[in-house]
Amino acid sequence: MSFGWYGQYWHGDDVYYGWAYPPIGFYYPSLPPDSTTVVINNTTYYSSDDVYYQEGEQEGKKGYVVVKAPEDAKADQGKNPFDILKSMCDRIAGLEKFTTIVTATTDEVLESGEKIQVSSRRILNVSRPDKVAVDALADSGEKKSVYDGKTVSMFDRPKNVYAVVQMPPTIDAALDVLAQDYGIVMPLGDLLYKDAYARLVARVATGQYVGLHKVGSFDCHHLAFSGDAADWEMWIEAGDKPVLRKVTIDYKQVTVKPRYSGLVVGWVENPAFAAGTFEFSPPAEAKRIEIVPVLATLGATAPKPAE
Repeated sequence: MSFGWYGQYWHGDDVYYGWAYPPIGFYYPSLPPDSTTVVINNTTYYSSDDVYYQEGEQEGKKGYVVVKAPEDAKADQGKNPFDILKSMCDRIAGLEKFTTIVTATTDEVLESGEKIQVSSRRILNVSRPDKVAVDALADSGEKKSVYDGKTVSMFDRPKNVYAVVQMPPTIDAALDVLAQDYGIVMPLGDLLYKDAYARLVARVATGQYVGLHKVGSFDCHHLAFSGDAADWEMWIEAGDKPVLRKVTIDYKQVTVKPRYSGLVVGWVENPAFAAGTFEFSPPAEAKRIEIVPVLATLGATAPKPAE
């Protein structure tokens, strides 16, 4: 089934046929495969190639009808994606405590170059300025990490091993040490920094506002950014609560361009944390191991994490 319309146009004595918009009111039994859901002024549309559709019927059969483009469609396209990104980063930075639950899929690249998809579910608890706890359940098993303002403890249940590393006394500084000295990067860790917006835009060459789209039951601003190392998209809840609801990242510096896709399925601001949330006690039978700084494995002396 074709969704394209073609109209005649003349050049001298010759007639040509070019793509044209389908007429208002034309019925299709299904949507184009690349259509997206757009919510404008609390009305749901489906859009593809700047053509807008709404649900309709023909001879008792449900389908989709071409409608006039909503007046605010072009206005939404003109929104500044960096302003929306900053509003989200400012909101997160201003929270003393929050909990988020993210279900994610990540492309893992095998030695053969083949990509396989790995799934995970992470519960992230944050209490500024110096506490973070992450409980993760992935295809590879359960893992837990706790930062208590002095150390980071990491536990791998399938291997039944854990490690404890000395850390500086703030979340920002601890994230820096983990990344720079140990090569450990927390998924979406940039959003935990107080200067998250500055860190993100420093790696962006271009940004665009894609539209107002649905993520589950939430109306979200869909943003797309491109940088040298990665292309990434964010869906940020519209309205007075600019919360991240979905994110995808395409890593461009790897030949096969693996993708990370995360869906925020839970978000709680200023929760009352249970006692022991930011404490770690290893199981009696677990074995403690030492994590070697990255530079040390290369034969250099790595700087010690701050006490």
